[in-house]
Amino acid sequence: MGILSTVLLILFVIVALALIFFVAIQSEENTGLSGVFGGDSSSAFGGRSSKALNKMTTFLGIAFVILAIVIAILKQSPESTLGTQNVASDTQVVQTETAQN
Repeated sequence: MGILSTVLLILFVIVALALIFFVAIQSEENTGLSGVFGGDSSSAFGGRSSKALNKMTTFLGIAFVILAIVIAILKQSPESTLGTQNVASDTQVVQTETAQN
């Protein structure tokens, strides 16, 4: 599972950076990076680019959330899911130590 976690983490970082970029370039008041390209978000990359930017931002946002959930599930420690088993083994250790004394 180590390689899978690493690949998902790298993909997560790439999606996060792309999401930041796409959110920054679609500002409506020329205050974002779209002003650097010489116009508002609808004319920075062509007349039809605002719909494409919105779709790409939506896709990246959904991918970001899904990847975050999957990484959290994969990184979850097995001790937290098997907490009752650890309590039972601790009780046996205490009983063994008491019996030996």
